[in-house]
This record gives sequence, structure tokens and C-alpha cells, in this order.
Amino acid sequence: MQIRIDTEEQIERERIIRRLLYSLNAGREDIDSVRLSLTTTSDALGVKRYRCRLHTKLRDGQFIEFDEMQSNSELAITRALERCARTARRRLYRPEQRRIE
Repeated sequence: MQIRIDTEEQIERERIIRRLLYSLNAGREDIDSVRLSLTTTSDALGVKRYRCRLHTKLRDGQFIEFDEMQSNSELAITRALERCARTARRRLYRPEQRRIE
């Protein structure tokens, strides 16, 4: 699995990589690459928000993309990774669907 983290601080990058490996460990062999970017933005009222963008490519060619914005960077990362893990499980491990004829 290839991992690319776009953030400003090296300490934060290492923490994100550990968190990512922990969250996506179950589907690690089915994930080809992960790109996560964490940026700080302000909303319309001037409140500081953290935007976590997650782009994941599965080995079968499917893509999973999430854009999560929260008031806390840890919460934004956690929610994006949990949503990605659930979506990957649904796409990769769903039972065979039978056609009714």
C-alpha cells in the first residue's frame, strides 16, 4: 500500500500515518494507494476548520473519495478514515448477488 500525506508538520504526518495504518489494517492487502491531505480553512463566520481529503484506490481499480470538514483535526481524520474503512469493506467483501430470473 502506497501512502501519501499532505500536511505542513512532520510530527503530524507521522501521527497520521500511524492512525491510517491502524484504521485500514484489515483491508491493507486490498488497498493499492492512499492519499490524505489535511488543510486548515475558515468558514463563513471566520471559525477555524480542518479539512481532511482522502483519496483511496483499491486493487480492483475502484476509487473511494471523502472530504470531511470538522472543528478538530483529529476528528476530521478519524471520521474520514472510518468512512473509508467501512466503504472498502462493503465494496470488497459483499456477498455474491444472485440475479432472479
